[in-house]
Amino acid sequence: MLPAAQSPTKTTQRFDQDALASSIYNAIYTGNIGPIPVVVHTLATATNKAATLAALIKALQASGQLSPGTSSGINQMMLFEIECTEPWQTVQPAALADQRGSFAYRTDLESAQLMQFICPLIPRSAAAVGLEQLPVSKVPVLAFNGAYDPIEQPRNWAGAQQLFPDSRDITLPGQGHDTNDTWDVCAGPLTKAFIEQASVTHLDTNCLANIPAPVFDRTLP
Repeated sequence: MLPAAQSPTKTTQRFDQDALASSIYNAIYTGNIGPIPVVVHTLATATNKAATLAALIKALQASGQLSPGTSSGINQMMLFEIECTEPWQTVQPAALADQRGSFAYRTDLESAQLMQFICPLIPRSAAAVGLEQLPVSKVPVLAFNGAYDPIEQPRNWAGAQQLFPDSRDITLPGQGHDTNDTWDVCAGPLTKAFIEQASVTHLDTNCLANIPAPVFDRTLP
């Protein structure tokens, strides 16, 4: 428990294992896994871990490396609409059973359980009924997934070629939900080749081996 006097928000806060996992989850969500070591090692040596975690989150938010976690009502409703009606995004709690070993399991499970209460309340237009089955498209599709993306994991692309026969998924080493500057060595050449040939059949992915590992932050910003 973090008393209001020690909290950067001036409100009483409670931090536990799930709160720490959520902080790491958010760090990966932003695409920058660099802050993770400094978070872990700083907490390991801290006496007042709750106050230290609050200070770390505040410092990372101030540096722009973590989002404050706020969103508008419009964006939130858009999120509900997508997660409740689009097959690729809907998640049943039982479908997460094979992720029990992941640090993000608790966060994902709570989100899936919440959707079970919210989705029956989201209105659906008559036009949307019956559109759950996606049509097959022969338009070329090039997809990129960060190897450590907790939101859209590479395995989420499994079976996509049934809908997009002329498609290819490329897993980016060392990347999270977004990409950082180390990806630039491949971003231009692959995107340019895909657009010019309008196909995924002859893409040279040798550049993936040259993507340097993300640099871990050792000090707070």
